[in-house]
Parts: sequence; structure tokens; C-alpha cells
Amino acid sequence: MMTVIDLEPSARRLTDLLGTLADSQLWAPTPCEGYRVRDLLAHLLDVTSAFRDAATKVEGAAAAPSDATAAELDPHWRETLPRSIEAMVFAWRDPAAWEGTARAGGRLLPAPIVGRIAAGELLLHGWDLARATEQPFSCDSRTAEASLHVMSLSANDSDQRERQGLFGPPVEVSADASLLDRTIAMSGRNPQWAPI
Repeated sequence: MMTVIDLEPSARRLTDLLGTLADSQLWAPTPCEGYRVRDLLAHLLDVTSAFRDAATKVEGAAAAPSDATAAELDPHWRETLPRSIEAMVFAWRDPAAWEGTARAGGRLLPAPIVGRIAAGELLLHGWDLARATEQPFSCDSRTAEASLHVMSLSANDSDQRERQGLFGPPVEVSADASLLDRTIAMSGRNPQWAPI
């Protein structure tokens, strides 16, 4: 049985980063190819709502569409996004969220896997935002380990469709790479990415 993961540490770091974000940074590039910061924020609004619904077993819940650049950023995102993150975290605090199955990326998966993907979304997009705005980023080892584990499962699966819509192809890193760098790389991101 998989251990329940507390989404609060990653959510708090992400929310702290949002609080430092200037309007002038909304068009900055991010480590997510084709995404500007504003696209990442729009994606986060969709993702946090989708994973909240996954936790509460809302019928038809599915993770947000992968093409966030097509989404319009809510002009009130400074209020709505932190609330949406908080609601997602609250939903996954319920032990029932971790039971049975839930949807992620349009697929029905064991709920503990979806919960770990949800935790990873907060961690990864927090890192994306920190890199895009050239701010330091740290994460708790438990969330990084859980995220790395669930991404490794899909990377090693002979059916690579498991990763489709969730993660990109893993990026190679050195054997002595940090846990955070290995987690970032397993998601398909380059841990050394920096804005040009």
C-alpha cells in the first residue's frame, strides 16, 4: 500500500513564488516548451481544479489539457490560483481520496498513483516558475521521492502511453545528480534550464 503524501509543502512553495511574481514576468519563457509564465499559470488553474476533482471522485474528472497556451489566463489569477491550489491540497487530505481509482491525464489509475502525480505537478510547476523567474527552489525529499517513483514507473513501463499527456521523455543526468535534479529530469525537463 502506498503512503499518503502531504501536498502542503509543495503547495506552500508554489504559492510563495506566486506572491513574488511581477506582471512584467508574465511573458517570460519557462522550462515547459512553448509556455510563457502566463501559460503556466493558466495551466496551473486547470490542473489544480482537475486534481481536486480527481481527489473528490467527481464524475468525468480529468487532468487539464496539455495545450495550456490555448487557455486564457484568468485576470484575477492572483486570487483564484492560490485558492485553487488550497482546494486541491484540502481535497487530497481526505483519506478517501487515496482509495480506489481516480483520473489523471484522461486515464483511470489507482488513486495513490494519481495523488503522487498531483504532488509532482505542484513540485514540477513550482520548479518551472522558480526557474522562469530566476528564483531559488527547494523541495522536501518525501515529495521528490514520491514524484520520482511514480514517474519512474511510467518510464520503465513497456507501454509508453502511460507517460503521454503527463510527462515528457526522461532527460539523462549524471549518476551523482541530486534528488531534485533526478526528479526534474525524469519529468522530461532539463535540470540545467535557464532563461536566455
